[in-house]
Amino acid sequence: LWSEIGISPVSAFSCQGMLIARYPVTTPSKPSRSLALTAKRTNEAGMQYLQDRLQLSTDEVSKCDRKLMFCPKEDRIKSSLDGVKDHLKLSDAQLRKMVLTLPAIISHSFDNNIKPTLDSVQNYVKLSEDELRK
Repeated sequence: LWSEIGISPVSAFSCQGMLIARYPVTTPSKPSRSLALTAKRTNEAGMQYLQDRLQLSTDEVSKCDRKLMFCPKEDRIKSSLDGVKDHLKLSDAQLRKMVLTLPAIISHSFDNNIKPTLDSVQNYVKLSEDELRK
């Protein structure tokens, strides 16, 4: 198939009598439609709330926004941040660091996703509250 459109393998090797060829990965010439739809789903009010709540710079907000598939509404962000902060007993600085490290946490439901996951990990690995916080 690849040779029909003029693409040569990057490398080839033999495995149990079969010739295996590795072809180059091609990238689309223009952004996909799903990427364009994702970009339209950015919630400006949600990002503004996040910036104000965690005292983020414009650059930090942009980095978070780029890592998110979508930015949820302000009430979802607030409930996620409040839930994580209370459950793990985090300071504002620790919460800020967590969001900058893993921005996707703001897009998940605390009660339906984050809390059950934290509890499961804590029980499975037998972590104390302090160990889980780290």
